[in-house]
Amino acid sequence: ENGLLVGTLTGAGGGGGGGRGAQVIAPEKLQEALKTSYANVQKAIEGLSDADLKAPVKLFGRDMTKEEAVRFLFGDQHEHLGQSIAYARSNGVVPPWSK
Repeated sequence: ENGLLVGTLTGAGGGGGGGRGAQVIAPEKLQEALKTSYANVQKAIEGLSDADLKAPVKLFGRDMTKEEAVRFLFGDQHEHLGQSIAYARSNGVVPPWSK
């Protein structure tokens, strides 16, 4: 999703969601890939002007502004975070903030 959002915000491609990179399995590489993807999202958002935020884009077949796209995917990522926490706890993993 981070790559999709960056592509949508910058127009650099990736907005279609079809072109995925190689699958990352190793935990260390996965953590690095996630950190990099979030840094890329932050950079893309910080690079947007107020006018850019009002520019139209299409995301998942819906017409919206870039600002709406950011809000939409942040809400979706928040849901995934909750799912990850529930999955971890069901497998005996205690989040660092609960220790």
